[in-house]
Amino acid sequence: MKPIVIYDDSCKMCTNFVNYIKNKSDKVNGELEFLPISEIKNKSDIVKIDEQQLQKSVHLIINKQKILSQFPAIQEICHRANILQSLYRIKSPLLLYLLNSFYKFIAKHRKNFLFQYLSQLLFKSHN
Repeated sequence: MKPIVIYDDSCKMCTNFVNYIKNKSDKVNGELEFLPISEIKNKSDIVKIDEQQLQKSVHLIINKQKILSQFPAIQEICHRANILQSLYRIKSPLLLYLLNSFYKFIAKHRKNFLFQYLSQLLFKSHN
């Protein structure tokens, strides 16, 4: 089973990020499966995450025992897709804490028009 990226497909920021990864990475089709939250019901045998938790962040299900969320999931997704490799090299606990806090802030406000617009500029400009 390939690792599964679960993302909120009703969020423009999330879908822009997923589309960016798919467009930038030649490896991604062999390394990752992308599963929008709207299709979770079809995969309930694989996904054992509470629906409220699903709404709060991106998740990477590596196997039944290992599920990453928030910034650690972004790091691993980028590493597996062979993009933004500098994110994966970050190991400082303080820096990881700060980046995860920043991730939580962005995730909480991701449906805000400003963040949606900025994500479109950031991820579309690199296609």
